[in-house]
Amino acid sequence: MCQRGSKKLCWVPPLPTHITHLYLELNRISEINSTSLSALEDLQELDLGGQHVRLVIRNNAFSGQRPLRKLILDITD
Repeated sequence: MCQRGSKKLCWVPPLPTHITHLYLELNRISEINSTSLSALEDLQELDLGGQHVRLVIRNNAFSGQRPLRKLILDITD
């Protein structure tokens, strides 16, 4: 598990590859693309809720990964 909520992040930072749960809520991440999460092959749950900017998730953002069990996008501006 990795909690990086409310850190004013503008992008997904480099993270250990074994993470299964990633909480990035309440940041300023504006885009998730094919390289944003590509190293996180075991990711099961992702929280991107409450971004303080408009969040765009590209079509290929999760290509090459196992399907997520849970994706949280609530209250995104």
